[in-house]
Amino acid sequence: MAPKLRVQVILKNSKNQSLMADAHPKGLTRGLASAALSYETFQVCEDTRCQVIRILPNQQLHQGITSVECEQGVSGALTQYMLSSEQVTSTIAVANQWQEDELICAGGLLVQLLPEANRETLETLTKTLERLHLLEDQLLQSHCDPHEMIQSTLEPFPHTILDETDVYFGCTCSETRVLGALGTLPREEIQEMSSSNAVINIECDYCQKEYHISSLRLQSLLTSA
Repeated sequence: MAPKLRVQVILKNSKNQSLMADAHPKGLTRGLASAALSYETFQVCEDTRCQVIRILPNQQLHQGITSVECEQGVSGALTQYMLSSEQVTSTIAVANQWQEDELICAGGLLVQLLPEANRETLETLTKTLERLHLLEDQLLQSHCDPHEMIQSTLEPFPHTILDETDVYFGCTCSETRVLGALGTLPREEIQEMSSSNAVINIECDYCQKEYHISSLRLQSLLTSA
């Protein structure tokens, strides 16, 4: 949807559990799960919502929200969003492989229908995409190699790889951002924190980096306001 712009996807269920994925240009990604929640225990259940926020080329924010059926899972939730909110016929599958408590690999496929596709192509591709529910096995068989996964998925069709981008974990947090967030607090609250002369310790939810904000820095927020 926006390969050179930021995209954020949030899944929330009726149990107040949530998963969030944040993708930035050039492959920087990060994720967040609600407290005491692992990916294995998140359930796509009744009243689950899929929320997608992305930046448009004009730098404005676009937000779409769709409901998810219980049996669809995460892959179905993303596929349903593309169909109902973006009006783009797509098939999406995501999966991961664990070895005890260690994540071995994670990956996914997104196949979109272009206007020039003919009936014969659609029939062949539909049969191929029926195997996507076995994506976890495919991840192991391909040793998490994206080229092998593409070859397996598009085996009946000639194809060309147009571009490749490394995906890696990264975080955009900084002391400046932390101070900016503190600056949105009511002035009285900032005054109270700064008057104690204590150091405020704030941990980033994404990367667990700790920031230590002194009372002097807090006072600077008051003078700059």
